[in-house]
Amino acid sequence: MGGERADFRAPDLPVLLAELGPDRAGKMAMRDRLARFPRKDRGVMRGIEDRAARKPRRARKLGHVERRAVDGVEAFDWRAVDLEHHVAAGWSFSYIHLLSWAGMLLVGFLAWMPLGWISVSFAFGLSVAIGWSAGYFYYEYVHAMAHLAAPTSRYQRWLRKHHFHHHFGHPMSNHGVTVAWWDRVFGTLEVPDRVRVPRRMAQPWMLDEDGELRPEHADDYVLVGAADRTERLAQLDRAKAFASIAPDD
Repeated sequence: MGGERADFRAPDLPVLLAELGPDRAGKMAMRDRLARFPRKDRGVMRGIEDRAARKPRRARKLGHVERRAVDGVEAFDWRAVDLEHHVAAGWSFSYIHLLSWAGMLLVGFLAWMPLGWISVSFAFGLSVAIGWSAGYFYYEYVHAMAHLAAPTSRYQRWLRKHHFHHHFGHPMSNHGVTVAWWDRVFGTLEVPDRVRVPRRMAQPWMLDEDGELRPEHADDYVLVGAADRTERLAQLDRAKAFASIAPDD
């Protein structure tokens, strides 16, 4: 491609953000790394840099994959799991689910159950733990189905449109998956007319045999961009996901 180096391999945004410090040396290091991006992408990356620079240090640390040593033990950055989910834009089972489920069960039965037992009764504490676990598993199931299967009810249709606006329209809005209550409380609820979906990130159930949007979903979604994910787009998708910015068309 004209003007681009054949051996171009853009650095990951986590590395870029790690180099962005409050001192001049950190900012100069960032600009040096940005120079490796093709000219047409540098404006996008500078915008990401500026956005990261405005964040508090704690917020920046949460914005990328990081394993932090705590008393000599590596702590996994769970925020990074959600960001990687935005990069892939799909859903597939992994060991991370087992870890999150184990953590959820531990919280339910080692925290909520004893608290309910002490404050009310053993039966109450057990009920709270079971309800906590059932609610979490329901959330996981609904989230997976949003990515894997077409809607079959009015609620499922709303849920998918609400969730995919979070993915493809405005990652800092519509955080809730099963309900919109907390988005209303925190002012992050948005209700788009139609969701713009990059073709390379379209969910399988959205497409027909020719790779076009199925007619029954035309009122909720519109496909934009190319279906193929080039190396340049892959790098930008990852960078934007880790900066909580919607992907390009």
